[in-house]
Amino acid sequence: MAKVLIATEKPFAAPAVAGIKEIIEKAGFELALLEKYTEKAQLLAAVADVDAIIIRSDKIDAEVILRLLFVLVQDMTTLTSQQQLHTMWLL
Repeated sequence: MAKVLIATEKPFAAPAVAGIKEIIEKAGFELALLEKYTEKAQLLAAVADVDAIIIRSDKIDAEVILRLLFVLVQDMTTLTSQQQLHTMWLL
């Protein structure tokens, strides 16, 4: 199951997270939450096993994006052709 990460140093309001969770799960995805992180290492660890990321106003640098892309490329070997096309479109 694909996993979507919400990563925010400053958390979203609880009703917003609940709404996002409902939408994500209804679409068949799993939601992971990383709030109030204080170190980049925490974010890098969190993106190591997700397929997408939702951020607030946090700064995401090239290292974080490359880590996420690495995970996506590795995952593509197990996807169907249609899923691979969808993933490439998102990239």
